[in-house]
Amino acid sequence: MKRLVGSFLLLVCLMLFAANGWAGSSCAQTFKCFGTGDLCLLSMAWTAHTDGSFTATNVGAAHLKALEGYMLFLMRTNPGTTAPQAGYDITLTDAHGDILGGMGADRSATATESVVPKIDGTNNLWGTAPWRTSLQLAITGNNVNSAVGVIEFWFLKE
Repeated sequence: MKRLVGSFLLLVCLMLFAANGWAGSSCAQTFKCFGTGDLCLLSMAWTAHTDGSFTATNVGAAHLKALEGYMLFLMRTNPGTTAPQAGYDITLTDAHGDILGGMGADRSATATESVVPKIDGTNNLWGTAPWRTSLQLAITGNNVNSAVGVIEFWFLKE
């Protein structure tokens, strides 16, 4: 009986260690419109996995509904106290691809940065980016365990 109890306790300890050692990434989303409602902010506070990876996350259905008729005009990144690796990349994709037009690449690990979406790579044009389907945030190129940051997506009414 002692052996059985000892084995059970060892198994429980191993399970608890595994659960804490493999905590997943997370992303808390907040949404707010300003003034007459022509300007809205979708803020995404993220935490990387304990191995530095980030599981892509969808923008919440309620936020998508509220953003109907809006276009993305600015993304601002703020690395946190456990900063991500320098040069990490962000994409915000809909069914047609990255609505940032690649402008989320090579983010700083120390500085707050703002970018305007690139809407035409051939002619090098920047401006407000339309979207028409679901939106998914992906963060890649980071290997800092449990890195944190905040990404602000600013939208204007069409």
